[in-house]
Amino acid sequence: MTATVAPSTGTGTPTGTVTFYDGTSSLGTGNLTSGVATFTTSTLTVATHSITATYSGDSTYNTSTSAAVTVAVTAPPLATTTTLTASATSAVAGTSLTFTATVAPATGTVAPTGTITFYDGTTSLGTGTLASGTATFSTATLAVGSHSITASYGGDAGNAASTSSAVTITITAPVAADFSIALASSSGTVAPGSSITSTISITPTGGFNQPVSLTCTGAPANATCLIAPSTVTPTGTAAATATLTLQTNVNTAVLDRPAHPAPNTHPSGPVALTLAGLAGLLTLASTRKRLRSLSFMNLVTAAILLAASAAIGCGGGSSSHTTPGGTSTLTITATAGSPTHTATYALTVQ
Repeated sequence: MTATVAPSTGTGTPTGTVTFYDGTSSLGTGNLTSGVATFTTSTLTVATHSITATYSGDSTYNTSTSAAVTVAVTAPPLATTTTLTASATSAVAGTSLTFTATVAPATGTVAPTGTITFYDGTTSLGTGTLASGTATFSTATLAVGSHSITASYGGDAGNAASTSSAVTITITAPVAADFSIALASSSGTVAPGSSITSTISITPTGGFNQPVSLTCTGAPANATCLIAPSTVTPTGTAAATATLTLQTNVNTAVLDRPAHPAPNTHPSGPVALTLAGLAGLLTLASTRKRLRSLSFMNLVTAAILLAASAAIGCGGGSSSHTTPGGTSTLTITATAGSPTHTATYALTVQ
């Protein structure tokens, strides 16, 4: 508190002391220096106070009292604690993250009011208004990298400001849509005539959800490599599966040559018919003028083909063939347009 005493007339400087009052209660005194006296106190209670300053006078100047100054003293703000949480501490760029700040007073149950400012380091991200002591803020603009996020409470009439501890957020670059292929078992041993299976898994990454075609190559002789289904589609988050079946001793169609007729025997059946047809063609070519334009070589070729088809029979039956022993490496290829991945299976036939 500062009191200044000046003469009503003239330019003299009053001397002496000034007493400071709270109402009628003396707070203390201050000595005039160049007509000015000061007094400092921190004992005023929470209330409204009427403060006056009374000059005691000196040999030249009379006493005087100032007009009252009203001083309102309020309770000091309560200390607060601000805590910060995040919906996730790591995310792909472009993902929306929500930050939640909670402000609690050191004592009492009255929730603080006001606003929270959210910072990325020293850069303000935005603000949120406290409701029941809680404020939220969401953003999807954090760049790829590491971020130190804090929440700062500005305080209100009864609550002091406070700042939360930092929460570290890691933002990664988006993952390209793709898939991987894996076998439940990558090798197996089977006896000739038996089969063996394995499960193929197509696992998506980056939300991959396109059809994937599956093929198998490298099966040993007289063995088949089948995949069912041959096309699978992951859901973007869940893997799709197919069954790989390896079957040995597979029956295959063969071309059989019939036995030649015994020497000194007459041809019969298809051979006899073919020879008869050949003779008829030659006779027709030699006796009828309207066929003279036909090429003699064409007639001969036709006759040879007829004879060959009768001499060689194509057996419609099949014969069982044993898959040879040893180890073969089968390649399972998964294709979905541009992405192509492979897996191998070691098949041992004993």
